[in-house]
Amino acid sequence: MGKTLHQIGWTLAAALAAVLFASGFQGTTEKIGVVNITKLVSTSDFGKSSQGDIDKFSAARRELLQFVTENPVITLEQAQKLRPLALKTPRTTDEDAQYTQLKKDISDSTKKLKDLGGKAAPTDDEKALITDLNNRALNMRQTAQGWAQDFQQDVQQYGESQFNLTMDKVQAAVSDVAKAQGFTEVFDTRYAPYGASDLTTAALGAMNANK
Repeated sequence: MGKTLHQIGWTLAAALAAVLFASGFQGTTEKIGVVNITKLVSTSDFGKSSQGDIDKFSAARRELLQFVTENPVITLEQAQKLRPLALKTPRTTDEDAQYTQLKKDISDSTKKLKDLGGKAAPTDDEKALITDLNNRALNMRQTAQGWAQDFQQDVQQYGESQFNLTMDKVQAAVSDVAKAQGFTEVFDTRYAPYGASDLTTAALGAMNANK
C-alpha cells in the first residue's frame, strides 16, 4: 500500500522526528539532559500498543484486497456488503456469520467460472453465465484499484495520527521528569551535549505509568 508509517516502522519514524525539549523548564542554573526518543516511541507500552493497532488496521485492508484479487467474481451488491464487514472491528457474531457466508458465496462464484472455463463445449446458457461472471470479475478488479488507493491513504493517515499521539505522550513524560529533576534543557540523544544526563529510563517509567 505504498510507503507508509506502518511499513517504515516506529523506529525510523522516530528517527525522522527531530524533537527538542528546551523551553518551559525552570531552574536557577543550567542543567542539561538527554532522552532517546526512538526508544521511548518503540518500547513504551503506549508505543507498542499503537503499533499493534496500526498493524491490525493495515492487515484488515491488505487481507481484503488479497481476497478480492483471488476471488474477483463479485457482484456490486456483494462488494458493498463485503468492504464494511471486512474492515469492521470488532464484528458481532451475526456479522461474522454474514461475512463468512458472503466470502463463501464469492469463492463459489469464482470456482464456478474456473470450472466453466475448463469445459470443452459449454452450452449457450453456460456461455451466457461465463460472460456474466467475467463481467463481474472485470468490474471488481476496477473497484479493487479504487479500494487500494483509499486504503493507502487510510493507513497513512491512521499511522500518522497514532505516531502523533505517541509523541504527545513522550513529550509529556519527558517534561514531567525534567521538571521533577530540575533540568532546564532536554535534547534527543542524537543531538546530545557531551556528558549530559540520560533521562530515558525515567521518562519510559513515567510514560508507562500514565496509562
